[in-house]
Amino acid sequence: DGRPCGLSTIFMSRSVSPSSSADLDGSGKDRVSGCMLGPMDCVLVAEDTKMNQVLMTAKLRNLGYKCKICENGKELTQYLEHFWHPLIFMDCHMPEVDGFEASLIVRKMEQEGRFGSCPAIHIVALTADLLQQTEQKCLSYGMDEYLPKPIQQNRLQEIVSTWQPLTRDDSHRILPDGTHAL
Repeated sequence: DGRPCGLSTIFMSRSVSPSSSADLDGSGKDRVSGCMLGPMDCVLVAEDTKMNQVLMTAKLRNLGYKCKICENGKELTQYLEHFWHPLIFMDCHMPEVDGFEASLIVRKMEQEGRFGSCPAIHIVALTADLLQQTEQKCLSYGMDEYLPKPIQQNRLQEIVSTWQPLTRDDSHRILPDGTHAL
């Protein structure tokens, strides 16, 4: 639905592992990494086109994830001032701050230590531009992967499962028989 996800203290298997069950200190930061952790059952998506927002939300929901939509790179980087997330799907062409510039800003934030000792954020470029030089441009701007539009569900699942949280929200997941997971 594009609304902010609720804050949770679920940890990703490939990122931060808490030293105890009391993961957060009084400030809301993880004591191990120094990060303000965003909800780990939530994937960040920077996308300005409403139809693509709806499609990404539905695709991610079907995989058992919530979705935090940022309508441009400026909104995304402002969100990251408060919360670290391990995975971002980033449209390349957005108003105000496009995906290329936003990726550079995220990498600068990491270099400045704004996310404590959290691992580097994995940025996946989203674009309908299928030219090979576009993929190279995405990588040169600090994006880690390139996912062409229209987005194939199986490829999206491959990427998200690499960063799969220990638990996820299955309440909106649609099973192969058409029923909802409970």
